[in-house]
Amino acid sequence: MAQETRVAWIDAGRALAAALVVAFHVLYELAPSADLRPIGFFGASLFFILSGYSLASRYQDTVSFSFDWLKRRWIRIAAVYYPALVAVYALFPTQVTHAGPFAVVTHFLFIDFLFPDTEYAIISPAWFIIPLMAFYVAFPYLNRLVRWSRWVVTAAFIITAIFRISAGPAVYTSFSPLFFLAEFCFGIGIARGQKMPAYASAIISLLPNPLMIAPFAIFAVLSVLDFRLLGPALAAIGAHSLEIFLLHEALMKAALGRWSFYGEGVAVSVAATVGAFFLVLAASSELSRRFLKH
Repeated sequence: MAQETRVAWIDAGRALAAALVVAFHVLYELAPSADLRPIGFFGASLFFILSGYSLASRYQDTVSFSFDWLKRRWIRIAAVYYPALVAVYALFPTQVTHAGPFAVVTHFLFIDFLFPDTEYAIISPAWFIIPLMAFYVAFPYLNRLVRWSRWVVTAAFIITAIFRISAGPAVYTSFSPLFFLAEFCFGIGIARGQKMPAYASAIISLLPNPLMIAPFAIFAVLSVLDFRLLGPALAAIGAHSLEIFLLHEALMKAALGRWSFYGEGVAVSVAATVGAFFLVLAASSELSRRFLKH
């Protein structure tokens, strides 16, 4: 399997995105407040920008859909997502969901958002997997459209702005890919050399909520900074940002005593969660190696 080329500033962006999401969940757990939600939004938004940019940078000529393309993208997500789901459910079965094994099945099929009892069950931050999978399906078409016209990115910002305005200014997450369409297409546009129209279009994100322009500014700053000295550390975090997204909630809940590993204390619960994290790393690495061979 070909190894992904590491780019220090992209890894820095992934590390920052993960840090923002983790910070939001920790702060919200300690002192719930709607004012904290933008922090999590910044992380998720930055993640979708980086996803669009990374895909378009690596797959410039992917402009038509194929099942092989979808299979490879699905495996990259599933190789981490499925072991993480099983691990968290096995550690804290009665605390992560009231829907029992049904919740696991709906998550495995990526239809958990269809049922109120499962949409934020097991791993609540995993909601972003749904729009991400939708973008994987749509990427070849979006990549072709952005290549065809620089106005496509502007259109994406308009669509996202309308969707967010209809949802309300206090809404910062959504299972719908339309909520993050602007971010994903912005990343594609930047990768395809459309910097001026992409950044100009980002002004439209001010309309639903002025805070929503912040991730584009963060991306702009990251792209001009030199992170080479931190390359190895950032590469380790960037390569495993998905695992961090998916497992940090369980570790946080265990450390704060909110979730207990079969009635055990905090120390045992934390140790079990840390052990599960490394098992997920090993399982995802092995699954990727087996199923993503050329």
